[in-house]
Amino acid sequence: MAEASSARPLVEPKQVEEKSMDDEPVLEMNRYVEEEKSKKKVSFTETIMPFDKPEFKPGANEMGASEEMFQQMFMDPMMKDLNRHVQANTDILDKISKDMEDQRKQRLKDRQTSHIPEALKGGGQEMKEIMNKVEDLILFGNAEEVQEEGTVAVKAEKSSAKLQELDSHARAALTAHSLSAYVSTLDEAHLKTFTTKIVSDCELWLSRLFRFGDSSVVYHEEEMDGLVKICRLAMYQKYPKYPTEGFEALYSRPPVIYVSASAKPGVTNYLCLQLGLPLSCICTVPVVTRNGAVGRMNIDVLENLIRDDIAAAKTPVMLVCFAGTPLTGQVDNLDELQDICKRKSIWLHVEGNTLATLTMFSVPTSLQNAKCGDSMTLAIGRWLGIPGLPYCTLYKTNDPALVIAAGLNTFNSQLKLNCLPLWICLQSFGHDGIVDRVKSSCDLAEALYKGINEMPTIKQYSIEKKEEEDVKGIKDLIFKAISALVVFEIVTPNIVFQYAEDGEQTGIQIAPYSTNVEEEEEPEEDQNAVYYDALNMWLGETMQMECPKLNFQIVKLEKEGICLRFAPLECAQVKGIKPEDVEESIVKLKDQINILDATVGQRDKFRACVDQQKNLKLIEMPKWAGLGVVQYLPESCVNHSDHLSHKPRHEINTVNIELVKKLKATDTAFSLGRLENELACVKFGLITDDTDVEELIDHVMKCGKEIEESSRYFEALADLIKQGITIANEDLKKESEEKLQQEGVLRQVPLVGSLLNWWSPPPKDQIKGRTFNLKSGTMASTETTYKYHMQVQEETHSKEKDKKVKTNLFPKGDSQTEPTSPSTKTAQEIRSELQHESTSPTSKTPPEKR
Repeated sequence: MAEASSARPLVEPKQVEEKSMDDEPVLEMNRYVEEEKSKKKVSFTETIMPFDKPEFKPGANEMGASEEMFQQMFMDPMMKDLNRHVQANTDILDKISKDMEDQRKQRLKDRQTSHIPEALKGGGQEMKEIMNKVEDLILFGNAEEVQEEGTVAVKAEKSSAKLQELDSHARAALTAHSLSAYVSTLDEAHLKTFTTKIVSDCELWLSRLFRFGDSSVVYHEEEMDGLVKICRLAMYQKYPKYPTEGFEALYSRPPVIYVSASAKPGVTNYLCLQLGLPLSCICTVPVVTRNGAVGRMNIDVLENLIRDDIAAAKTPVMLVCFAGTPLTGQVDNLDELQDICKRKSIWLHVEGNTLATLTMFSVPTSLQNAKCGDSMTLAIGRWLGIPGLPYCTLYKTNDPALVIAAGLNTFNSQLKLNCLPLWICLQSFGHDGIVDRVKSSCDLAEALYKGINEMPTIKQYSIEKKEEEDVKGIKDLIFKAISALVVFEIVTPNIVFQYAEDGEQTGIQIAPYSTNVEEEEEPEEDQNAVYYDALNMWLGETMQMECPKLNFQIVKLEKEGICLRFAPLECAQVKGIKPEDVEESIVKLKDQINILDATVGQRDKFRACVDQQKNLKLIEMPKWAGLGVVQYLPESCVNHSDHLSHKPRHEINTVNIELVKKLKATDTAFSLGRLENELACVKFGLITDDTDVEELIDHVMKCGKEIEESSRYFEALADLIKQGITIANEDLKKESEEKLQQEGVLRQVPLVGSLLNWWSPPPKDQIKGRTFNLKSGTMASTETTYKYHMQVQEETHSKEKDKKVKTNLFPKGDSQTEPTSPSTKTAQEIRSELQHESTSPTSKTPPEKR
């Protein structure tokens, strides 16, 4: 019974008709189910009674079943949808609340970290981003500006930096810097053993390479730090109580440190600041010029200074000399300086690039002491072209306590690891590699010296010109052979030269310092020196652009002036300079010297040609590196060039500015100059051998005359136009008054005037204005122009109506004929033509108006 009832459908068709009106919702539900079944193609049982719902009991109340089905079909989906919307809104509110809390925490964190730089805030940046910043700093100098501009074109335009191309030795040095930082993580005992081995090897190798036996080494990053520590060590030796008593130990006998005048600027101030000494404790020893070489210490003056200081109860402590001065590369007389220092118990410290040549040759035993002082500073990284190598200062002392007090030694093993790159590079080069690099730099300097030695107008100050001495015996021959072995007399790795009037006539260059020179000649010599300084400045800038690889430097010697300096030991290995580059630079230098020779040779002729022209005034401008400076004077200013008012000054400026523009269109050697009184002038640049000065001056005069005449013409034309405008305004004013009188006042009233004009129209032929003829300088009415629609020239002009402006556009004696325009006709000709056309039988129509 139960099985049969369960197998039958819930609602039969016959029973539907027997149901009452209360069962209509059930029928509607069944119909909806059937429609959904046909759409979704699912069974009725799957729709009405899903398996996850409670089992339907056929014996239950049919009304309760319908309500349950209604709950399942409508209310449950609606509630689920409502729950879903409520949950979404709740999530949004939670997110807003969380964002507000995060913002509050971020504001609190920003206030707490406001003192932290922007680049360090947060948890750090990506390494890729950091390396991009480093790359921008290397290439462009300022990464922030490049990031703001941002474009690739801007980066390419600003990219000017170029890193050194690294060879195997340089790469080994860079690796050693990273290795030294990594090795510092070793345990203390192992690190101490490692460091002791590295330091001892470097001390031995450096003392043997530079023939400075039984010496110790101190490494430093700044070049002058070694000198400061050596000065402190020398003072501790002279003043044993100085470490404990301080300045009181120096009060009774103040120390004196002697420094060559060829030292770099700022050395004396740096020593005083680091040692706490007054400037009176530093004594500058003057230098002497000998056989063309500049920069050697004056031995006689040094002995007198030491003698005077001892007599004044002062203590000579230290002498700083040079084996290769910073500018000219001169080597002081180390033999005599060594003897003086030994006799006076003075510490001798040697610096200079020429110390690098100690690795090249074997020094005789008898001259060993002359090559060594008590200490020396070496710039090995600069000489070998290896980046990052420290400076080395070798010194000799027997008191370890003074060494530690002076800061020359330290117990920190990590600080001693700064010699690890040097230890690796010395082994990587070997003795032959070091000698090859030093010798190649010296060969480059020698090649340049031979090239400039052939130029008569080039004067060099690096190598002393020695006169050939006659060999009288075997003793002189042996002494000459031994002298050839001395390093400091063989090579000079610095070449300093300048352009001079005549390289052989050295007396002319030192004439201003001679006692026989008259006072009247001093200003002329000073101007000549300033002029040659300007020429050498131009030469230096030109060679820097033409040969950037050779790194020519512009330096200024105290008495000699502006010079050019080439130091291959400082740049040859870094720039990769080869002998071919030096040969090419010599060729370019000869070309520039030829230009300077031609300019200087034609300078006197240029002055003479300018003096012959009354419209040209020679301007003295010694700082201008060129043929000269002139000022073109118009005719009205020739005789009054000293006292000029505003209008002539304006005329001079206008003519000279236009003259420079016109000259620059043909030759770029001309340029505009300004004097102290703000007047314009014309600067003549450098010339070549094939330039004719007389022709050049004639060309300038011709252009000046043309500009002057055109200027006068335009000025007269401007005055003429002003006069014409004034006359036209007066005529128009008179005509307007006459018109007012003829027409009456009533026509000028707006409403009444319009009524009168309608009742009695005014005449149509009215004078429209005035026309001014620039060629004839006459003022005429525009009546004929508006009447005949063409420009008409009257044969005769009435003096009452037409006025003629007096003009003087051209100077007397200049006659100019004005061409007649084909469209210009007289009034009589036009009347006759019109009458002829009107009476002619062939003319059917009046003439056409244009």
